[in-house]
Amino acid sequence: MANEQILLAMKELSNGTRQIVDASNQVSTSAGAMRQLAETFQEFMNKFELERPAVNTMSNTRILDCRFCQGRNKIPLDSIFQSLHTAKCGRCHENLFLDETKPLLNLASKMYEHPSDTLTLESIKKIPGIDTILKTLLKESYERANRLYHKANTVAVTPRQLPCIYQCFLDAAFRLDLKPAPDLFVVQSPLPNSYTSGVEQPFVWSLLGCWSY
Repeated sequence: MANEQILLAMKELSNGTRQIVDASNQVSTSAGAMRQLAETFQEFMNKFELERPAVNTMSNTRILDCRFCQGRNKIPLDSIFQSLHTAKCGRCHENLFLDETKPLLNLASKMYEHPSDTLTLESIKKIPGIDTILKTLLKESYERANRLYHKANTVAVTPRQLPCIYQCFLDAAFRLDLKPAPDLFVVQSPLPNSYTSGVEQPFVWSLLGCWSY
């Protein structure tokens, strides 16, 4: 049906172009004739815009698997963000989406790791004792120096210093089920970037561009 409408619209475009060419052959260089040509073209374009079919570049639904019963549910895209709290599985009637006020319990690191990082970590862990050796070396050398550097050269986010960012960070830590929440250090920059570091006392370094809202 959409293809037929497109072909019809293209035919109308061809006819309109022919009309414009015919009109241009008949008009003179007078201002009134040029105005008539412009009006003819505008009328055709308005008609073409009204009759042009809308092209849907994505499907109208998405399939979501229930995390409780693994049932498959078809969710309309146009209402998916309006039904985050009410969408339920058609089989077990449990909520399809997690409550935004509850933490993501038992969140495995593989859920957010890059596949290349996962393969590298798995290869390293195959070396006997490497996990203990690396943690000890990092804790006694790099971690201590890196934390001191950030304390001296960045701004520590606390309840009294940048309290809005501190509260957003606590909300994110709660959502990710991080107990206790790591320290946060920020640097003035419009660019978005951040990283984490640390073994026993991890912290987050971030540019303020990540917190612009």
